[in-house]
Amino acid sequence: MKFTAPFICLFVAFVVSASESSSIYHAGWIDLNKNGKKDAYEDSSRPVAKRVNDLLKRMTLDEKIGQLWQVNYGADPDKRFADKLKRGEVSSFLDGSALIESPVMRNKLQHIAVEQSRLGIPLILGHDVIHGFRTVFPISLAEACAWEPGLLSDFDSRTNSLMAGGNDFIAKPFLFIELTVKALIHVLRAKLRPVK
Repeated sequence: MKFTAPFICLFVAFVVSASESSSIYHAGWIDLNKNGKKDAYEDSSRPVAKRVNDLLKRMTLDEKIGQLWQVNYGADPDKRFADKLKRGEVSSFLDGSALIESPVMRNKLQHIAVEQSRLGIPLILGHDVIHGFRTVFPISLAEACAWEPGLLSDFDSRTNSLMAGGNDFIAKPFLFIELTVKALIHVLRAKLRPVK
């Protein structure tokens, strides 16, 4: 019994000191790369350009390619993509179903990306809302096809509900005018050509 109390105290002290020293969360900043010091890309008071340049210098080619990699969320993304997240090979998730709206799973994925990857780059999560978000309106595709700029004037106010639903990004209605005009010219030329 004499040895039990000191042993327990020593064990608790060890666990507390280990958890404090391994924590990446500090007052005013997060040690994303887990090196114990505030680097330029972790310092929010520095200009964005300097932070981006510092981060890019630290990234491997595979991590840079990983920042271009977006995957479908689907079921059990924490199990399916955990290894890729830890290696920085996935940077974004997109889904069109209610699966991506789960804050529990979103937080779980963010914790893996920030706390277990080399540079701690957070994920971007998006919801494909082409058919509306939690309702059938607004339908972005229909707004884009309407050629009615007035429909798009209050689009930004509607995006608030999308962001409140946990979406980091959405795609606004768009139309690639140059390509559309070129296609129209091509069709007109084809119709105006004399048939031989």
